[in-house]
Amino acid sequence: GSLGSLGSLGSLGLFNSLESMCRMCRCFAQNLPSNRQGHSRHSRHSSTALLKHVSKMLTSSCEVRNSAVPVIVSVSGGQDSVALLRLVHQVARRYPWKLHVLHFNHGLRPEAFDEEIFVKDLAKTLEVPFFVQRHPDPAALKGSKAGLQAAAREWRQAESKK
Repeated sequence: GSLGSLGSLGSLGLFNSLESMCRMCRCFAQNLPSNRQGHSRHSRHSSTALLKHVSKMLTSSCEVRNSAVPVIVSVSGGQDSVALLRLVHQVARRYPWKLHVLHFNHGLRPEAFDEEIFVKDLAKTLEVPFFVQRHPDPAALKGSKAGLQAAAREWRQAESKK
């Protein structure tokens, strides 16, 4: 699908405050059963503590606890965003939220479409609607006076507000 398919849902901006959790998400991602050989008590405890923290943060900082609101998670396909999606997915199962996955494909690298397929497959596995936004002119991002990273971030932020 495309973000336009979401109509007026738009992003609630729930995850701006979660950006600081990237280190914890990376730790969580590295401790997922599919990413490690053994299951240690410490890893399970860390994952449970992180899940509780994310749940508390989402439900206390956002007045959405018992609302059937759309929750859009932007997922790049990297460890941090995949871990964040898995955490939010676990929390969202406890509430009437309508979880959606949004992927931004900048089209800048040869592996960009492989990453898009990975995120799409992950969303399908989690039974969460998937939406993708593809940059119409990747060369414009590269030629931006603000720099590639700043231009890409500005594009994602602008698309998120639609």
